[in-house]
Amino acid sequence: MALAPTRQSEMEIAALTFIAAQDEPVGSQRLKEALEEAGISVAEATAGRFLRSLDGKGYTQSIGATRGRVLTPRGQERLAKLLRERRLASLSADLVEAIDISDLSSLLDLLYVRLAVEPAAARLVALRASDEEIAAIAQLAERHVHCVGDGGDTVEPSRAYHQLLAESSGNGVLTAVATYLLDPLDDRLARLLDRISFEAGEALEFARDHQRVSRCLQARDASGAASAMRDHLEKLMDMVARYVAGSTPREPETPVSTALPAAAEAD
Repeated sequence: MALAPTRQSEMEIAALTFIAAQDEPVGSQRLKEALEEAGISVAEATAGRFLRSLDGKGYTQSIGATRGRVLTPRGQERLAKLLRERRLASLSADLVEAIDISDLSSLLDLLYVRLAVEPAAARLVALRASDEEIAAIAQLAERHVHCVGDGGDTVEPSRAYHQLLAESSGNGVLTAVATYLLDPLDDRLARLLDRISFEAGEALEFARDHQRVSRCLQARDASGAASAMRDHLEKLMDMVARYVAGSTPREPETPVSTALPAAAEAD
């Protein structure tokens, strides 16, 4: 998950960017001035200690009698990484600002984003995840089904299922996007979907979708896992669209059998 830039990382970005742009080695006085121009106020002694810390990490090296620093190849890689992380944090912040599920049309918009992300994550899990990770995902699918049947909290196992699947993809960008879409600290989306699915009488079917995806993951069927996840999300979107249109929902589900029907076991 992308984190907001820290003062330390911002100092590194400012320092490494400045050193990289210079034609001659940079000393503590020049670095102090460059940091101040970037809005980071430090004493010259602090700038000197910071330069030495960059030396210690292999990002810079001392050149000449004045002991000015130049950027090393490792420092160039570090700068590129920090800039990517800052860009991702900025994009994540924009995404959080865009997330507003105060109305059902916004809920549909979010599901469209998930449709673009989660089938790809399912495909990568089938290809990359460890057996242990896939087993943990399958356990969450089973828990979700049982929670629907016994009246337990169905929101958390469903959210945890989708979150763990994204994390097991091995793709940091997918994980970051999914984390913001499924944030447990602001789970209005998950709870709204859960309420609508019960009112529509489809909560058990959606829980069983998780089992279908998990069976594909266990078989290392990447195309099948992506297709099953896509079908799951498209059904969610269709349900919400019908709800928005004012379709009369079925009676909410009360205790149901959690056993998969024979036909479902075969798919």
